[in-house]
Order: sequence, then C-alpha cells, then structure tokens
Amino acid sequence: MSLLTNLISYWALDEASGTRVDLHGGHDLTDNNSVGAGTGLVYGTAADFDAASNQFLTLSDHADLSVGDIDFTLAAWVKLADKGTNRDVAGKGDSDDQEYSLQYIAANDRFKFTVYTSTGFAGATTVSADAFGSPSTGTWYLVVGWHDATENEIAIRVNLQSDAASHTTGSYDSNASFAIGIANTNFPGYMDGLIGPVMFWKRRLTLDELNELYNGGAGLPYAAFSGAMAGYLLVAN
Repeated sequence: MSLLTNLISYWALDEASGTRVDLHGGHDLTDNNSVGAGTGLVYGTAADFDAASNQFLTLSDHADLSVGDIDFTLAAWVKLADKGTNRDVAGKGDSDDQEYSLQYIAANDRFKFTVYTSTGFAGATTVSADAFGSPSTGTWYLVVGWHDATENEIAIRVNLQSDAASHTTGSYDSNASFAIGIANTNFPGYMDGLIGPVMFWKRRLTLDELNELYNGGAGLPYAAFSGAMAGYLLVAN
C-alpha cells in the first residue's frame, strides 16, 4: 500500500514564515504570532515555535481533518527546545470541544496521544510513550499517534517503539480547529522547538509503512510518497 493511500494532508513546514502549505490536500495553515523557521531534518527548514510568543499554526474546522469512530493516524517530526512545561505538537480542540491531541507532558516526561469520545474531557483515553521513555531536548523524534476503530485501541510510537491502550468508545467529531504548535486553542501548551513535517491519514499505517516513514531516522519527504524521487534511497531501520 502506498503512503499516499488515504493521506489527507502533508505539511512540510519548510516555509520561512507566513502561511504553511499543505502539499497534498490543499489545507493550508494560517500563521499566528509569526511562527519562525529553523534548521529541519527531512527538509532544510522546519517551523520554529517560540512558546513565549504564543506561536501556532491553525486551520478552521474541516471535514477532512475531523474524525469520529474511524481509523486515523497523525505523525510529526518534533525537536523540543524546552521541557519545563507541557508542549503541544498538534491536535484538534477548542475549549471543551476536543477530538485528538499529540503532546509532550512534563509531569511524566513523555510524549502522549489522546483521543476524545465526547464533549469535555471525561471521555478521553490517553496513551504515553513509555516504551521509548524520556525524550531529550535538541533531538529530532518521529512521533505518531493513531486510532484503530476495528481493534478498539489507540497507540503512540516514538521512532521505532510503540505503546497501545484499549479504547472502545470511538472518537468525537467536533467543530474545533486543527492546529500545530498547540493542541487546544483555549488551553494551550505552546510548543517551544521545531516541528516538521506533519502528516495526517484517515487510516492506520502498517508497521512497514511506519518504518518507511521513519527511514532510519532520516525521515521521508513528500516526493518519496509519490515515487517522484527516482532512486530515493531508504535507510535501513
């Protein structure tokens, strides 16, 4: 199966400033408070978020980024600059209207993925990246969260290590915005560090696809998804 199958959006986040373009689905992101640019991994440039300036990227509610009780996968390359408080990677949420979130949580020093089943926070299931453990600042990580509607579970994977949790109540389709650099526009844990690229599928990726996406720690540009990069060398995992 191609990584293009049921891919909704691929944001390279390699722009110097301003609007960040969706290379696949046309869901371009609006810049809030002048998100900067820094040295990337997959691309030469990645989005550079300064928590003190409340910087984030956002897209108004759209059916393509909304879920409900379906399979979906959210993946991002992340490089934390500071772990002093919670750091949001990406998500879809606003006040009590939440769908899903990918975050770093300072209290247990782990990346985590959360899926919500109703308005408010009572119906949330969270899985922490315990198999991987504590992330370091100044290091790039591929962080992937997914919901499997058939197996009734959610999972998180950091680089090559995964954790899963039972989740039998589906997921919530809200009217909230999608955002990168925050996961909830009313209760943000602003990112301090670099993000890019970010990818979203409406399916669960296979293990082989996850390994391909990680590509031995080098990542995979969008051109490799489509086969446009003839002779592109995958790094052994």
